Amino acid sequence: MKLLFHIVTYPRGASELIRCANTLMRLRTLICLLGMALALRVAVEHWPFIEDNSDPWSRSHGLVVNFAGYSNADAIIHVKNLSNGRMHLEPWVQIDYPDGRADAHRFSNTNLPPGGTLSLSFAAPTNRVAWKAGVLGYRPWARSLEQSLNSTWLFQRHPLNPSYSCGWTTWQNAR
Repeated sequence: MKLLFHIVTYPRGASELIRCANTLMRLRTLICLLGMALALRVAVEHWPFIEDNSDPWSRSHGLVVNFAGYSNADAIIHVKNLSNGRMHLEPWVQIDYPDGRADAHRFSNTNLPPGGTLSLSFAAPTNRVAWKAGVLGYRPWARSLEQSLNSTWLFQRHPLNPSYSCGWTTWQNAR
């Protein structure tokens, strides 16, 4: 008759070594799980697409807008893309006033290559009130990634918000 089980005999004191090895294995597993949980938490907190976009004009991740001056009745601004990827600009310049009002002026060139600068001119505000101009843009690859992830079942209940880049001029004195 064949032996179904093989009995292992250990030298004296080996049971203590086995118990220590099992404890170290459990400890190593626990440390790995804690490290993965910490890495996941950091990744979720700093994930670029999970941002509160209640006011997408409040931050900039690559667009710088500078006021260049006036030309006849137009104001001129320069928009520079500081990111290392192409930026797609929304086709308007938003003009904000201190009292909360805003105007928008459309433009046509909506793509800005990495490191590129775009000069935009629009009718200068003539209401004798200070103003500032802002431009909103996004990276096309980020937008397509957000849209494809939002179409999956995992993100349909809590979709990802679009991640915009924006730039503002400083407040300009009334003309």
